[in-house]
Formats: sequence, structure tokens, C-alpha cells
Amino acid sequence: MKQSNDPCKTVHEVKKPQASYTCHNCFRTFTNKIQLKKHMKVHEVKKPHATLFCPDCFRTFTDNIQLEEHMKLHEFK
Repeated sequence: MKQSNDPCKTVHEVKKPQASYTCHNCFRTFTNKIQLKKHMKVHEVKKPHATLFCPDCFRTFTDNIQLEEHMKLHEFK
């Protein structure tokens, strides 16, 4: 590992890997595909009455009010 002349930096500093895999249900990010695949199991619970979905991210909702509130999040992106 390359040492720095900066006394504030330590030899043990390690760059965190960039999160390149994103869950399309909750937008949580992961550094590798395996972590994302394991995480997706939390979303496998079937929602019997979730008939509405967001056209931008395909998240599902049970009523129009929830969907409308969610859609406001996409306006700011």
C-alpha cells in the first residue's frame, strides 16, 4: 500500500468500492450482484392487493394516495 506524506492519512486507509447495483424496489445500493440478489428476498412477499404500480420504478401500491405520494419523489430526481 502506498504511504502518504500527509500525517492525517493512515497507511490503512482503504477506498470503499463503488456501489454499482441498485435495488429497484427500495433503491438501496450494493457493491456486488450477489449482495443484491440476497437482498431481493426481502421483497418476495406477495402483496395480494397491490394492483397499482409506479411507471418509473415499478414499485407497487395498494391505493392511489400512496402512489401519488410516491410519484412526488420522482419529480425531484
